Amino acid sequence: MRRPEAGIIALAMLASACAFPTESPNWDMTWNLPVPDDNSMSIGVSTFLPSGVTLINSGTPPTPTAFSAQVGSVPPISRTLGVQCPSCPSATAPKPAFNAPQSTTTISLAAGTSLNSATLFTGSQIAITLNNGFGFDPLNPPGGGPGLITLAVNNGATTLGTLTLGGTATAVAGAVATTIPAGQSKVFTVNLTGTINTAQPITVAMDMSSPAGGTAPANFVTMNPNQLFSASAVPVINISSATVTIPAQALTSTATPIDMSNIDSAVVKRITDDAQNRGAMYLTLSNPLTIGANASITFRSPTGTPASQAITPITKSLVVAPAANATTPVVSKVTVNLTGQELRRMFGKHIEAVFGGSTNAGTTTVTPAQKISASSRIQVNFTVKEQP
Repeated sequence: MRRPEAGIIALAMLASACAFPTESPNWDMTWNLPVPDDNSMSIGVSTFLPSGVTLINSGTPPTPTAFSAQVGSVPPISRTLGVQCPSCPSATAPKPAFNAPQSTTTISLAAGTSLNSATLFTGSQIAITLNNGFGFDPLNPPGGGPGLITLAVNNGATTLGTLTLGGTATAVAGAVATTIPAGQSKVFTVNLTGTINTAQPITVAMDMSSPAGGTAPANFVTMNPNQLFSASAVPVINISSATVTIPAQALTSTATPIDMSNIDSAVVKRITDDAQNRGAMYLTLSNPLTIGANASITFRSPTGTPASQAITPITKSLVVAPAANATTPVVSKVTVNLTGQELRRMFGKHIEAVFGGSTNAGTTTVTPAQKISASSRIQVNFTVKEQP
């Protein structure tokens, strides 16, 4: 963190080294000083996310790279042999060919329609476990040709990802040759790309085509209409940008250290110790979001400060203006008045600033690295004569 600016240090040296007159004339002074906060005061985008959407940080130091959309439990696709293959007998016999009717399940996002739309990011995928309870491998029936299973993830009419599985002798372009032996499970991954519109459902669909097996007794398979083939999906939904709708909700930020400990007590004593405004902090706020906030800023002692040195927190209200559109941040200037008593509490101390309050309700487009940033200066009125 940057040490206090030259103006503050010079002021402290001047106050401690010079002899101030105590008789008339008695001049007052106003100083405009940079706040030693390294211009790091900000409100992160996480405040403006609906429940069910969280921020992903990566790297050192941690940097916001994506959002994660939490997913509710996804019901498995479970189809009996009797449904998949109505012509299959309940016997040990030659396996007939069948084209199973499509089976689907729906993915529910925890954010619901509060997440209006989202552009999928690297790592978005669905791990699908195929559990074969049939008495045969539908992709490789004994004595038969290769079968096909197609797994497709759709958002309404938009396809987000597909995976085609074929038997080991498949000649279908793009199909992954594999086996799913009777009584066994295998996991396959469907990578996802594109944009989700939550006005439409997100579904996982499974199509299965299995050829006839051989007619020689050595190729007979045991079939039972109650045998079950199932598909269980575990999605990972990462997002690079999203349009969200949020209610008015609590606004939070990380604490920003402000080091005013090097300000000499001789300077502090030249601030009138009263409840009148004796200075102000001028904040320049840059907001890239189309939602504003009825915010507050609190100056307080950091956690762990001894009780004898801790200050009574100072909380001030302010308004964060919304941007007019998603491409041009709005820059606004806010004045936070400070009394003499408050300035005396702050100067000569290690303190920190943290934002609070609440956001406004509304819809906005967000990206992981967005934040409402604040730069600041402080104006202080000093008297030449030390105050009690």
